[in-house]
Amino acid sequence: MEKVTSNIENLEIEAEKFLDAARSKANEILSEANKKSQELLSSPLSYDGAKAEGQKIIEKAQQEADEEVKGAKQQAEEIRAKSEKKVNEIIDRMVKLVTGV
Repeated sequence: MEKVTSNIENLEIEAEKFLDAARSKANEILSEANKKSQELLSSPLSYDGAKAEGQKIIEKAQQEADEEVKGAKQQAEEIRAKSEKKVNEIIDRMVKLVTGV
């Protein structure tokens, strides 16, 4: 039973790592977008054009970051669902063993 608990905990840790990696990637994307935006804003181009281009970059980066986090959350949910299924299967087997079915 300890092995099952340990396996489930490992799966949950793995799911959290996916989420952390996705958050980290999202932060990197947003940071890079902000840098590009600042570069555009400080260039001698017209302010309105630079501002619009910077906003486009930020919006694209936000969308990429959201997709990355969404994918990681989905992977984490799949891992959790698998672990729940395994726990239920093990519980069923234990009940059958105890009841002699």
